[in-house]
Amino acid sequence: MEYKIIAVFKLQPGKADEEIERCKSADSLLNTLRTFPGFISYEVVKMNEESTMTIQTWRSKADFTEAMPKAMGVQASKIKGRENIVVSYQGYSGEVVLAG
Repeated sequence: MEYKIIAVFKLQPGKADEEIERCKSADSLLNTLRTFPGFISYEVVKMNEESTMTIQTWRSKADFTEAMPKAMGVQASKIKGRENIVVSYQGYSGEVVLAG
């Protein structure tokens, strides 16, 4: 079963486009995740000018669980300054049980 991770980010006012551009950059989390087995996709949704949502899709929870600590280690030095954009976030995850 596929595994989804959804994160909703509350950002500083007017910073959604800046966050989206950061997600497109060469050193983004997306490009790091692409290197791990089981990674399927990463989507960024602009909800409004101060919030975004990301949706990660993995082949399995095991693939995600194995990759994420390594990916965050790679990303740790790359996300400096992001704390100035992100006010808070909420994360959700689970196995896909129905898709159409």
